[in-house]
Amino acid sequence: MANSTKEVNKKNIEQKSVNEQIQEIYPNLSGNEGRNLQQNTIKLQALREKLVLLKKTSPKSTEEISKLESEIFSLEREKVRLIQFYALKYKWNEKQKTIIWKNEQPETVRASDILFLKKTWADLAKLLLVKKWDATKEVSKDKIEEKDEFIVNFWENQNVNNIIGAGDILPLTVRQVRLTTDKYPNGIVADRRDTPRPWYYNDSCKPPYIAVYNGDKIEITKIGEVNEKMLVESALADEEWVNHIAEEEIREETVRKLSLEEKKGFIDNATKVAKTIEEQYGIPWQVTVWQAALESGYGKSKLATNEGNYFGIKWEGKTFATREVYNGREVMENASFRTYSDMKESFIDYAKFLTKNPRYREAFQYAKNIDPRPSYYPKDYTSENFNPKKFIEAIKDAGYATDPVYVDKIVSVWKTNQIEVA
Repeated sequence: MANSTKEVNKKNIEQKSVNEQIQEIYPNLSGNEGRNLQQNTIKLQALREKLVLLKKTSPKSTEEISKLESEIFSLEREKVRLIQFYALKYKWNEKQKTIIWKNEQPETVRASDILFLKKTWADLAKLLLVKKWDATKEVSKDKIEEKDEFIVNFWENQNVNNIIGAGDILPLTVRQVRLTTDKYPNGIVADRRDTPRPWYYNDSCKPPYIAVYNGDKIEITKIGEVNEKMLVESALADEEWVNHIAEEEIREETVRKLSLEEKKGFIDNATKVAKTIEEQYGIPWQVTVWQAALESGYGKSKLATNEGNYFGIKWEGKTFATREVYNGREVMENASFRTYSDMKESFIDYAKFLTKNPRYREAFQYAKNIDPRPSYYPKDYTSENFNPKKFIEAIKDAGYATDPVYVDKIVSVWKTNQIEVA
């Protein structure tokens, strides 16, 4: 009984410290920010009271008790997210406040914001992790020890979930972790490396880096010494990575702001080249234009503007940030891409890439009938099968893209812009 009382008192003390943090920052909060914390607190209090009553009156209702405890833990995680976000916004140093100030809620924070915060030596562990067994306990990057266990607390923020990894959150001293994710439910051990980007890797996996998302578990399995060489390599890798991500976000924002006239200008130019490709290689010109528009952001990507690559074809070349989908989840990674002198050269190489690779052969049953018929067409080819959308579906299924909704995105490029090209 005495031990039980001590545990309750300990929990009250810890909870009180969290509430004190709220009170400290309440005077600075906007109306919406204050209401978010208050609503969370009210929900938590009601659920805790319900749990106490349930344990007292129906101690054998283990399933219902477990469900309530899970709901409480989720709300505690939410509360920590809000507290740390608002503390960052109002209490951290001026440089860090400047980075985060434009965001009203955690859900609007961009991955580049997190990476820029890392450059200011912000404690990302405090911001993005909670203790596995008690979300109200304080987390600090300077106090992480072997056998510590954490839950990733990324918020419901798709951009942060897609890009930020365990290597961005944990200090360099954490050399090895055990990660429990949807893909690896039994856990997998991964070692820290800073190339091609700061992350935790296991070379037996594909891809070798182990991505983490909101709710995944991290166990610290090895703490090690950090030398000057490691610090320099990590800093350089971080610098390159944050620049890639910032450029990608600028490109996406630029594409969102493009006018219909600007998009049509790109498509008109691309169509002229794509129709010559169709006559020579049989690839439906619509397919070439759709893919070029999607892959290059209507020609606005850095890969297109600087390197002439409109299709994201990878090879030995310059390294850029690219978005891939593995096991249904988007991630950002670095990859090397081919470079070209102009649009025409890029389009021709795209055609050669498809025609010379046997895995795309089945797609050509939906190609245009050209004379003489190329050897890479299927033996049972018939011109009646011509279908640009099925051609796209076939090359996607053969491995051209990792995104499961790639075909839908391609088609939407055409439909949403309502562009007609003769």
